[in-house]
Amino acid sequence: MTEEQPSRRKAPRVPRRERVFVRILESDRHPGLKGTMARCTTADVSRGGLRLAVDYPVEVNSRLDLWAKLPEHPGTFLLTGEVRWVMTGDLEDEHVLGIELVPDGPRPDADLTAWQHLLSALSRHG
Repeated sequence: MTEEQPSRRKAPRVPRRERVFVRILESDRHPGLKGTMARCTTADVSRGGLRLAVDYPVEVNSRLDLWAKLPEHPGTFLLTGEVRWVMTGDLEDEHVLGIELVPDGPRPDADLTAWQHLLSALSRHG
């Protein structure tokens, strides 16, 4: 990122390698991917989103369900996100996704709010 391109990030990133399960809800250019599930690993997380890699092409604006576990929380977070950017990863057929969490998943109030509180605490305490 250059100085002319300020970050649009609203919350600080916390470097984390956590396992996440992803299911594609909507993908305009790749409708055959709807319902596709994958196990992924995050590179970083924030109260507003996460960065992870998948081994199939996903386009910007695709909607995803995400199941994420963090050791600091007793349960699994069920979250919904939208892909905001995509980059080619280091490995063959790896696609790195920037995902913004959105408040209209199956359990938006409980899981998204709990995620945001936990990640706010983690970013303050390192």
